Amino acid sequence: MVNTLTPKSATRNVRLSGGKIFLESSEVPGFQYACYLISNESTLKFFYQDEPDFCFKKEADKGFYSGCFYYKDKVSGEKEVHRLDFLVNSGGTIEIPSCVTLSESENFKVDYYDVGGDVTFFVFNGVGSTKNNIPFGLGYLLKKGFNVVACYQDNHTQYQYLSRELLYNAVEGIICNKKVFTYGASLGGYCAIYYAGVLGATAIAAAPRNSAHPLILKDKKSRFWGLEFKHEKTLPPISKDKEVYVFLDPYHLSDVFFYRRYVQAACPAANLIEVPHAGHEVLYYLNETKQLSGVIESIVQGTHPSVNCCLPGFYKDLGLAVHWVNVGDPIKAEEYLCSALGYKELAAKSNKKVELVKDRVNKLKDKFIEF
Repeated sequence: MVNTLTPKSATRNVRLSGGKIFLESSEVPGFQYACYLISNESTLKFFYQDEPDFCFKKEADKGFYSGCFYYKDKVSGEKEVHRLDFLVNSGGTIEIPSCVTLSESENFKVDYYDVGGDVTFFVFNGVGSTKNNIPFGLGYLLKKGFNVVACYQDNHTQYQYLSRELLYNAVEGIICNKKVFTYGASLGGYCAIYYAGVLGATAIAAAPRNSAHPLILKDKKSRFWGLEFKHEKTLPPISKDKEVYVFLDPYHLSDVFFYRRYVQAACPAANLIEVPHAGHEVLYYLNETKQLSGVIESIVQGTHPSVNCCLPGFYKDLGLAVHWVNVGDPIKAEEYLCSALGYKELAAKSNKKVELVKDRVNKLKDKFIEF
């Protein structure tokens, strides 16, 4: 009898035993298996082995997790990855949210997580993401009891193959009589605004920007040069009874340019919430300072969100270091850079950006020494 079991059709499961998390897949003949356990705090890894069962020696704390199962063909070496999202609730019980794929092609996918809520969030991932990435904000939104429509792009296509009409046709039956929101940051923020009109949604966008948009794409050196831009070049209409919330650092010039030329030009009534010196990572700053949850809850409840921009944090200090470099003050720039480096965990996660800022600070110092 010919084996028809494939990685896609394999069953995947999670269980708790002795306080540890076990991730298990049915066996697929001819394949090896690897597995990652991803949480807010860490990513734990098992590399390729012959058995499809994995025991992660981690306390099963309450929260959201993703188990990423990797399958490698022993002959061709080709790999597939499939994800199992789950929640560990109080008392150590596991909840695996129902997930149905509503539409999929080579370059995009639309999944639906239905938890029976009255509120549905459409979420969009950032640049460089794939169909295998964890959806933006998924764990938080599911824990709040919101349904989630996860919209993925792949192959560096910047969502160009997911038209507004295609998305609406895929979800028309699940948004009827629902309170609908779109949500994302950077490329995801652009999408939150772009698709809001056709979905009849309130848009929540942080530092919205699409680096493949003709407004930005001017240089053949860009990685998106040659990508056919299929979206409408101006922002499609958004219902007048729906709000648009944009969170933006007014000192981040490229983000400000795109907001003014793309968002504000078509939607002058958009609610602009300025978060000075948070940089392009404005949403990370709100999360770091424990304001993000309150912001989302306020918008869902129909009230204007309140943001305290004076709270200290890694992203703000790094942004202030950049600000003082631009002003030309090496003492202030170094002071804020040192303060940012004091947030060791976040500094390590943002190592590339930290090194760029450090280089700029050192070059400014060198100029003053030469002078």
